[in-house]
Amino acid sequence: MTEPNAPVFTRRSLLGSAWRTREFRWFWLGQALRLGGAWMQIVAMSWMAYRLTPSAFVLSLIQFLSLPVGLVSLAGGVISDRLRPRKLVLGTQVVLVVQALVLAWLAWTGVVRLWHIILMTFVASAANAFEQLARYVISFRLVGQESLSNAIGLCTLAGGVARSVSPASAGTLTRWQGETGSFMVNRAAYLLAGLAFTALPLLKAQPAGQPTSFQADLLDAPRHLWHSKTARGLLLLLVASCLLAQPYVILVLVWARDVMQTDARAMVC
Repeated sequence: MTEPNAPVFTRRSLLGSAWRTREFRWFWLGQALRLGGAWMQIVAMSWMAYRLTPSAFVLSLIQFLSLPVGLVSLAGGVISDRLRPRKLVLGTQVVLVVQALVLAWLAWTGVVRLWHIILMTFVASAANAFEQLARYVISFRLVGQESLSNAIGLCTLAGGVARSVSPASAGTLTRWQGETGSFMVNRAAYLLAGLAFTALPLLKAQPAGQPTSFQADLLDAPRHLWHSKTARGLLLLLVASCLLAQPYVILVLVWARDVMQTDARAMVC
């Protein structure tokens, strides 16, 4: 027999308080689909670039083009507060779908060139910069301050699963269908993610409080970093992780082709 006051654990309660919010579940599903498709595209695009010009420098250059995420993140955060974040996410999803469709067409017709890949990488990085900040705003407004840490943990889980599963899936698709298969799956993932995001409520464009200028809001984050030692330390850890750990997925392509003398099937391992 169970005690009268004993807690009853259900699937939703084990996932935390944020998961009990219906809108957040739709948001999490859209994010999981988007991240899975994005990682498949990164691997397929890098493999295609390395196939066209077998140069590790080219792969490093493509990885370097993710720099717009850092450059426009400040502006993206301010814009996310001033616009309706759901509309901003859906707008960037449209850009990413079109970008994935263009890549699929270029790969399928065989007319793809290195400058096409570089341009599409830049477009995707810039769109992701705005979309990522808007998603942070949405998650905070959906669950509130009390469930924010749980929401961050669940979103991190989605990113970790996507980073682990998607490269292997991209390797399998690239082996049997070419890069076009990964680009088409990525496009489908973006479309499904957009449908999931349409289930979110229309959040207010301007948060409560005294309105401030765009320039003042833009300088607020650097000012906070300047005065907060904790924030500076976290930022340095994030930069170190992005520079030293994240590129391993791309460099595996060099190892697969030059060391193992194999093809995209090595990504399955």
